[in-house]
Amino acid sequence: LKHASNVPQSALAIESILLEARFPQGAFQTLLIGADQISQVINDDRVRAATLTGSEAAGASLASAAGKQIKKTVLELGGSDPFIVLESADLEAAVKTAVAARMINSGQSCIAAKRFIVQESIADEFTQKLVEKYKELKIGD
Repeated sequence: LKHASNVPQSALAIESILLEARFPQGAFQTLLIGADQISQVINDDRVRAATLTGSEAAGASLASAAGKQIKKTVLELGGSDPFIVLESADLEAAVKTAVAARMINSGQSCIAAKRFIVQESIADEFTQKLVEKYKELKIGD
């Protein structure tokens, strides 16, 4: 794991948890390295694939290095995974989850729901209920 350089303690904590869970030493490693060292890591034969959550520039850099080695990549460049609601859903539960998913960390999270894809037959009802729940939120202490 090469975590963002501004949060190395998070990466080290994940490694510590896995060691505590008795993963073999070396099965998971935190890499405290700069972006300029990524190509060297990707070129290593032990690396089979890479995933990245980050900027478009970081994604392009990783994809370029991995592409030269024909290695699989998964890139999440902006936290826009869809929140999909089908007509078979429990609408109340979907709305409750949608509000929580969008407002996680006050909405300032790369994993916060941003794209809501709702089946047309329930879109109006879902939207109405979603807006009602947002209006119930309390801002501040």
